[in-house]
Amino acid sequence: MLTLRLEKVRDCLIVDTREQKPLWHHTARTTMSVGDYTTCLLQHHFVAERKSPQDLYSTRTKGHSRFRRQILRAQDKGITMVVYVESSREDFVAKNFKGGEDRKFSGVSLDRMITTISTKYELEFVWCNGREHMKELIIKRFKKEEHGCRKKITPKKN
Repeated sequence: MLTLRLEKVRDCLIVDTREQKPLWHHTARTTMSVGDYTTCLLQHHFVAERKSPQDLYSTRTKGHSRFRRQILRAQDKGITMVVYVESSREDFVAKNFKGGEDRKFSGVSLDRMITTISTKYELEFVWCNGREHMKELIIKRFKKEEHGCRKKITPKKN
């Protein structure tokens, strides 16, 4: 069933050109000002930002300013950005990811960081059990958001 839904969306799936490990291939590629994935219909309304646990950890250190600017840019443009993480929250906080054992921040600090970011910027984090699970969740969300978007732009018939 996911394959059928993906086929319908794939023609209109947009992937940022800077995305190094795209979840889908044979899609439209463009430089996006925010996020990594969207659709033709949603590109000015909703985007998905993919993060590996290592990427998310770097938002605590060297990548913090860039990530913050991206969040603020999305908010300024009225775009809802949701962060999809290739890890469970528990594994991220426990640093159960490649290179995690060498990271200096404690699990408590990482947990606090996620809570602070999501509260301060009203940013939703979706924790995924791998890339396939992430793909499923992103497609489901795109479908839901597209349905809501179509309702807004379709005039009511009397």
